[in-house]
Amino acid sequence: MLLIVKHGKNPPPLANYSFMIKLFKKHKIPYISTHTIDPSIIARKDEIDAIIITGSSYRINPYSSNTGLFNHDLYYLHELRDKPVLGICHGCQLLTLMYGGNLEQHDELYCKKQITDVTPTHFLFNHTSKASQLKLKYCFHDFPMFDESPTLPHGIKEIAWIDFHGKRRPCAFEFEHDKVFGAMFHPESHDSTYHIILNFYRRYASSDASV
Repeated sequence: MLLIVKHGKNPPPLANYSFMIKLFKKHKIPYISTHTIDPSIIARKDEIDAIIITGSSYRINPYSSNTGLFNHDLYYLHELRDKPVLGICHGCQLLTLMYGGNLEQHDELYCKKQITDVTPTHFLFNHTSKASQLKLKYCFHDFPMFDESPTLPHGIKEIAWIDFHGKRRPCAFEFEHDKVFGAMFHPESHDSTYHIILNFYRRYASSDASV
């Protein structure tokens, strides 16, 4: 079973939460979702195979009064720290900060479909395309970044890239080998890329979905 950590009882359209739930129902994927700190979910941790952290309409800013809005993310990441994680958009930003990176803040909202270079041998991109490029949906203000150096911290691995403001930038990461992943794009938003979500499910959760 998947645990879906969302932001608000009814997440905004840009978070693509409804697309994800439609995908789960179509493929009969068992899940529970929450937008609060709920100890009863931790009591069911043996039933939970993996975690997905969804997008959010709130920007992550340590100087903002909105910081407390993300306490439930941190709660589940801590209490279920042995579980595999996929962070999408906001989830990727949060994981970037947790693993020693930063966010490059931009005033304008970047919302478009864009050609993305991916690592075709990575399991997340199985069944999406034999090519090394996918057209993926993005919608964000702030871009994840790490200090430029020959080696990323903590063994972090870049697995996808886009042209952002005239520079090739990593947009998806494997933060911990075969366990924690983050992506700035929304694969659940289109039939040609939703297998990225299904690949995560197949690898870490029950294999009884019609995928």
